[in-house]
Amino acid sequence: MSLLKDYKINRTFKLKSELTYEQIMHCIDTKNTNRLIQGIVSTCKANKDVIFVVYRYNTNSILLIFGDKPTTLITEGERLQKILERTTDYGYIYCWCYQKK
Repeated sequence: MSLLKDYKINRTFKLKSELTYEQIMHCIDTKNTNRLIQGIVSTCKANKDVIFVVYRYNTNSILLIFGDKPTTLITEGERLQKILERTTDYGYIYCWCYQKK
């Protein structure tokens, strides 16, 4: 993904969650107290050079979360789905935190 060419992976984690991308976006917009969302939002606010890539099991898209607001964007993730299809688990969300080099 060329968007992330100037970034390096800072941390990764997986979390059991049934949240959809739209639900995550809504939680961010409404300042929901979900611990996952709070952690991502706090990190984005404190570090403007951070981008979170969120992948939900068996989807062909990803959710990007970035900026001090933060901003959310659903984009194509079919390539990632093909790479991860044998190693991801049902009902999990996978997150990668990228930081500018």
